[in-house]
Amino acid sequence: MTESPYVFVTTYAAHNSINGSCYRLELDDFDDFDEFMTHCSGLFSNESDPSIMFVDWSSCLKSFIIEHGIDPIAFKIAELNKHDREVIAAFYEVFDTHNKPESEDHLHSILNRFKGNFATGGDFAEHQWRENAESQGIELTGLIGQLAIDWERTWDADFGFEYVKIKFLNQNYFFENTNSSSFDS
Repeated sequence: MTESPYVFVTTYAAHNSINGSCYRLELDDFDDFDEFMTHCSGLFSNESDPSIMFVDWSSCLKSFIIEHGIDPIAFKIAELNKHDREVIAAFYEVFDTHNKPESEDHLHSILNRFKGNFATGGDFAEHQWRENAESQGIELTGLIGQLAIDWERTWDADFGFEYVKIKFLNQNYFFENTNSSSFDS
């Protein structure tokens, strides 16, 4: 796995002092939230009641960490590969920001709704059309040369209702439209 998701940890007292300490911790080094918080408290054992503060974190964790808290699901996200972390981050950049995933099943449900990265909606529409035709056993050889399809209009007129395009980290992420399906696993 390339770069592990990280968070910079300090305390309010350390943050406000000239010689305060700040530590970069990788979330996948910890089994869960409790182990992480115990470790954080130990880093600041010189304080009688350390008030833990997060000052920076990986972009894939943006929706799951704030200055004074970290969602325990962030540790499950840290276990995913880089691509899957980015898919989850893209989804939560736009959707369901108040209803965070509570389980790995929910994370996998989001990943199952991810359809790929494409340069344009037209590229995605063409890909989906071809994939759907092949899955239905439709032979495309010879047919494609006789059709002139405006894939961008196909995206705008039809596919845009079934799928959602999210711009994230300078890429377009395509998902099944969450309004047309439930997130039950």
